Amino acid sequence: MMNVEDIKQLMRILHAEYGSKVSYSEPRARLWTTILGHATYQEAELAIAMLLSEARAFPPAIGEINQQILKNRQGTPQDWSTLWDQVLTAAQRSAYDSDNQASKLPESARKAIGGAAGLKELALTDNASVAIIRAQFRQRLEAINHYSNVEETKESLQQSLPNINVTIKTIG
Repeated sequence: MMNVEDIKQLMRILHAEYGSKVSYSEPRARLWTTILGHATYQEAELAIAMLLSEARAFPPAIGEINQQILKNRQGTPQDWSTLWDQVLTAAQRSAYDSDNQASKLPESARKAIGGAAGLKELALTDNASVAIIRAQFRQRLEAINHYSNVEETKESLQQSLPNINVTIKTIG
């Protein structure tokens, strides 16, 4: 977990790159500590380095840094087409063993296809309808991944909420 001194160091990194576009104040440092309180200094430094590697005219916002930290924690996501190939393979084998085949899929793919019942349905579907199921699978997978990111952001902020209450009490 980071403290105000760690946040000051991160702000110095951003100031070195963006100059006067990055301003520092105690209230801003406390706010950043609250938002990034769930992360380690190394995670935040890596996130900033990744954001700095992009061509940008303005410094990243605190929300962008937080989202990059959460993205980095997830690792490299599998491409949806790779997951679709896994689903098709599982569907081909699921006529008699759909529960077992569904359990072998990554959780996001299993949810997007509808579990064992979805695999059975896909196995019994004619070739003309597979393209429709494929498109639905991709949409559901993207929605599941987006929802997962939103939930992770909420959880990290809820961990920091007690810090906000303490900060408000000390200020006011």
